Amino acid sequence: PGTARTIRRAVRLITESAALPKVSQLASQLGSSERQLRRGFDHVVGVSPKHYLRIVRFRRALRSARAVRAPDWAEIADREGYFDQAHLIGDFRALTGMTPCALISMRPRPLRHSVR
Repeated sequence: PGTARTIRRAVRLITESAALPKVSQLASQLGSSERQLRRGFDHVVGVSPKHYLRIVRFRRALRSARAVRAPDWAEIADREGYFDQAHLIGDFRALTGMTPCALISMRPRPLRHSVR
């Protein structure tokens, strides 16, 4: 229970942060060691805190890109905490297998149900 509560608090801190913290900063804010934080994330969330932060950063970048007609990838990369545009593109490819442009150009397709 204590671990789950700490991890929920960590997720809340990450979600509410304008700038994503480093794992060491997050552990310090929670009064925990990095090792305890990693174990807790693995157990409660299913991924490491570093990977969770990567996913959150990716989702923020994707949301920013979808909010405008012609995304400025360098600006999005800078704002979301990527080292550079190439780093952002690498994350998109690693997490989705697609480039950012290919991903945002996809439109969700409605589900088709055949009723007989």
